[in-house]
Order: sequence, then structure tokens, then C-alpha cells
Amino acid sequence: MKFALLFLCLVAGSQAFSVHYDGYKVFRVVPENEQQQRVLHMLEKSEKFDFWMESRMANHPADIMVEPSMIDNFKAVMKLNKIKYSVYIEDVEKFVQQSTHDVNLSRDGRVSFTQYNRYDTVVAYMKNLANTHPDTNRMWRKTRSQGKICVGVDPNRNFDFHWNEVGTSDDECSDIYSGPKAFSEAETSALRDFALNNQGKFQLYLTFHSYGEWLLYPWGWTSALPENVDELDSLAHDVNDAIRAVRGTNYVIGSSTNVLYPAAGGSDDYMMAVAGIPLSYTVELPGRGGGFSPPASEIKGVVEETFEGVKVYGQYIANKYRTL
Repeated sequence: MKFALLFLCLVAGSQAFSVHYDGYKVFRVVPENEQQQRVLHMLEKSEKFDFWMESRMANHPADIMVEPSMIDNFKAVMKLNKIKYSVYIEDVEKFVQQSTHDVNLSRDGRVSFTQYNRYDTVVAYMKNLANTHPDTNRMWRKTRSQGKICVGVDPNRNFDFHWNEVGTSDDECSDIYSGPKAFSEAETSALRDFALNNQGKFQLYLTFHSYGEWLLYPWGWTSALPENVDELDSLAHDVNDAIRAVRGTNYVIGSSTNVLYPAAGGSDDYMMAVAGIPLSYTVELPGRGGGFSPPASEIKGVVEETFEGVKVYGQYIANKYRTL
């Protein structure tokens, strides 16, 4: 039996640099019409407002982190335009610090699975090294390549399949900046090379993101659906059933464009269309009240429920391709 599962974990904040968020707040905003959506799109262009989750349609929430100096202005804009909002995270820095602690490896080489470990602890755990590494910024979600003005490219808009056509930005300071060209980033080109060099060996591609409890399949560049949509959708529901059975977490299932928003240049689209992997999914993990930084008490629960879903994927591939 030959089958393989290709996993890509795009974990926000994989780079080693410390950032503090004293006084920052995250607001959940729900635009009810196109005019209110246009207001939010204008705010996206400002570096003062960090959109953790964007609203691409009426009544779809957006989560926006606002720096202290702009909180009053933000509230004024919401009031002026009659946009409903609520406080999602009262104090971002306090929230982050509550789940981040200086924890070293135990004597038997174990790490904690009930709190966020610092980068050096993770490296020591995986490679048994004693080197010290600085803390990470879990809010960062681009690459670290240096642009002319700003740093980083959204890797999930950098793949060369309908690159930069829809749901992207040419502004290198934007969180959805697609890059100066497709595969401009070392991370995306490395994944491309690995997939193409092993073409035909993979039947399933999973890319884990955060956050929002979405279980998505292609396409992200169009509302049209893949030829094998029935299989994709059926398997996704089986996976969701397994996840929900653990503690009730329920994912929204569908194609990226139809249930979330259009975003061209994603890895899931590329892996299906170009690398030839027939089953391709993006799993947006739960925020559990913390957005990109869920409470540390949720780590184990999210891992356990997600793994139950992964097992369903694995068993499906094993059963379908057991004769290969």
C-alpha cells in the first residue's frame, strides 16, 4: 500500500522577533450592507488597523486589531457609519502574556501541551539542542522577505495558479499582498518543488491555517467547483463529524470562494490543479475566543479534535488506494 499525506502548517508567527501589544484591542465588526463594507475596505489600507479576519460579504464579521492611539477614532467611524461592533479581545498584550510563559524542557525531554511554548523550547524538543532562541510573534502571518517599504508576502496568495487575479493586493504593506511575482518566496517555491518532484505520490493535501472553523476545498479563484466536488464535500462532512464528536466544534464546509471569500494564488488550488493532488483542503483552525492566539487552555482540545479529523482523512486514503 502506497499513499502519502502532505501537510503544510502555515503557522502565524514562525519568525523570531518580539513584539508587544500594550493597549491594543480587537473589535468584531459586522457590516450589514455594501456601503459599510466599503468603509471597512478603506480602513484596511491603514497600518493602524490590523484585520485578523476580513469581511467579504454583508453580515460576515471582521476582526480588527486597533492600536491604542486609534481606538477613539475607530469607534467614531463605526458610530458615524452605523456599523455594529463589539470588543472581541479587551487587551491583546494581556491575552498573549496569559498564554506565554518561560518554560524549559523537562528533564525527560517533554514540553507542555497546555500552554504556548517559546520557540527555543520547541526547537530543543524537536532537535534536542540547547541553543536559546527568542520569543515569537504569533500575530505575524506573512513571510519575512524584505520589500521596498514593508516586510513579507502572504504565502497563500503567492502560488502560480491564477496568481493575483482576485482577493489579493499589490500593496506590499497589505496582509494579503501576493508578492512581486508568483513563487517569489523561498517558502512557497520550496513547497512547489517538493510537490512537483514527487508528483503522483500524493492523494491528499492538507494546509492548516488560523482561524475561523472553516473546512475549505477549491476553488479560491472562482465560484466554479471542481469536477470531484461531491467527493470533496462528502469527505469534508465525514471529517467534520469526527471533529464535532469530540467536543461539539462544528466547521463550515464548502469551496473557498463560495463560503468564505475569493482569494487567488492559494496552495490548495495549486496542489489540485498543477501538482495533480485530487483531494486538497484548507483547514482554518478554531480561534476559541482568541483569534490567532487562542487561550493556552485550548491547545490540547484543538489538537485532539483536529487529529480525529485527520484520522478520517488518513483512513479514507488508505481504503481508496490500498491496492496501489
